Amino acid sequence: MAAVLYFELKRGRMRADKLPVMSQYLCAWVHSYEHAGYDINDVFVPHLTKPGFYKIFGRTDNQITRSTGEKTDPDLLKAVLNQGSHIKCAVVFGRGKFNMGVVINPAPEFVFNPADKEKLNEF
Repeated sequence: MAAVLYFELKRGRMRADKLPVMSQYLCAWVHSYEHAGYDINDVFVPHLTKPGFYKIFGRTDNQITRSTGEKTDPDLLKAVLNQGSHIKCAVVFGRGKFNMGVVINPAPEFVFNPADKEKLNEF
């Protein structure tokens, strides 16, 4: 039996809100009595090159759950990192992993070749 994903437009973004409960399964609770489904909190945006398709943009709860079960708010970490004068922007990742990771885009005046170990250590 195929599941259908219900979409709603909220704040200018397509968001998948309800995953219908299949009739042959019994669930302990239902978050939505309107559609009898689960709130999955994924945020979708239209795909740039495939009209009618969407891609996952993020989550409304915006938490990264690591393999240990610990939950981290990536926006807080990015806000702290982005305060540094050396950093233009940062991306935090690590869902389902033991350790968190970060990709840092240096501010224009601090851009260098990462193969240059001396400049890498200075950064």
